[in-house]
Amino acid sequence: MKNQINDSRKEIILHTARDLLIKNGFAKTTLDDIANAIGMKKSSLYYYYSNKDSLFDDIMMREEKYFCSLVAEALKKSETAIDKIISYEKAKFEYVKDTLKLHEMSTSIILKLKIKMFDHIKSIQGKEIEMIKKILDEGIMNKEIKMCDTKKLQRLS
Repeated sequence: MKNQINDSRKEIILHTARDLLIKNGFAKTTLDDIANAIGMKKSSLYYYYSNKDSLFDDIMMREEKYFCSLVAEALKKSETAIDKIISYEKAKFEYVKDTLKLHEMSTSIILKLKIKMFDHIKSIQGKEIEMIKKILDEGIMNKEIKMCDTKKLQRLS
């Protein structure tokens, strides 16, 4: 029971912090801001996160898992390689549209977050490349796509 409470509290912290980071950027979002938005003391946040960087890393790992699960679910609904590629791109577009809310972010916040997220972005891109390669390999195996160098082709995506 206590773990469920901690998990739900952590989800609230992650969700609130993510929204504040999108709105204000990393540099202008403080642990005080996050604690105040949730209605808890800053010292209580330290039970879950030792600093803002560890909270940010947790947010990014959560987003990465969420993105990959959305794409995986979309791919399950498709049978052919072409349908899978279309489903993949639609899922990716929907994720960006619904999750990042770029219209609410200033260009400077986007650039600053991109720099902060560089390692996480590289990890997500690596997973995307593997997903695309798998789709292409299956398409070749099922004779939907002509034989090609899928490693080279996956990097074009």
